[in-house]
Order: sequence, then structure tokens, then C-alpha cells
Amino acid sequence: SGTAAPADPVEPDEVLDVPTTDGYVVFAVGATSYAVPVEEVGSVLRPEHLELLASPDRPRYGRGVALVDVRGRAIPVVDLRSDPARPGEVLVPLYRHHVGLVVDRVVAVRPARDLVPEPDGLPDVLPEYARGILRPLDGGPHLLLVAMPDAAALTQP
Repeated sequence: SGTAAPADPVEPDEVLDVPTTDGYVVFAVGATSYAVPVEEVGSVLRPEHLELLASPDRPRYGRGVALVDVRGRAIPVVDLRSDPARPGEVLVPLYRHHVGLVVDRVVAVRPARDLVPEPDGLPDVLPEYARGILRPLDGGPHLLLVAMPDAAALTQP
């Protein structure tokens, strides 16, 4: 299928500059923190309007698939917010074959050297998009390392 082209740059309502170096965007959904590699995130936005299109029965992807309007361009996202009445923040994917994530809040961008992958394999109970578990060197709770959702996976039954 070849290499996907990066998404068009987006600037309105940008709340966080995502570096292109190795590291992780750390975000929260409810009381749980997650991380996604920075190389998968083009920007982080606080949208003025989030239009929820449908809530397909896909529990592994949260509440449903939505569209975020960025400069007139509809960007598909998976809505993971713990409270859908709150605006949340959007992790806009860098590549078009990925879908963005709507989360409660972005906590930080952490360099890769600050988060150590746990050597043990993933427990079977974790969702399929889980890539690993990260331990912060400065203490604090472990983070579930996740992947930006693949757009093709959302269209499969």
C-alpha cells in the first residue's frame, strides 16, 4: 500500500507544539494516563466544534467516530473522552492512514529517555491497540503505550 503522505499542517487552536524527535505525547482519559509516540502526532488542538457522526459498536475504540473541522477539513477521530460534554483535546494524526484521538487532556510531551518500556510482554487483557507499558523514570504511574488508530481498522466489521 506504500507510504502515506503526511497530513496537511494545521494551526488553528493549536495548544501544544509536538516535536519531531523521539518521545511520547502523554494524555489522560479520566484518571488513566496513556502515551502515543510523537512521530504519529502532527499537532494537538482544542477544537471549537466536535461533531459526533456516529457511535458504532466498537468498544475497543471508545465511544465513537467523530469529525473535527480544521480549517474546513474534516479530520476523523476516535472519541475517548470520559465526559463527552467537555471539549477535550484532539491529537491530530501526522499520517492520513491514521485516525486522530479526542482525549480529556494532553498532559505533556516527554522525551523517550524519561519513559522506560517494561520488558515483560503485554497482558492478554489489554486492547489490541496497546503496544506496551512505559514506566516514568521520575516515578508516577505507569503509562499504557498506544498506537494512533489505523483508519482501515475502523471500516472493518
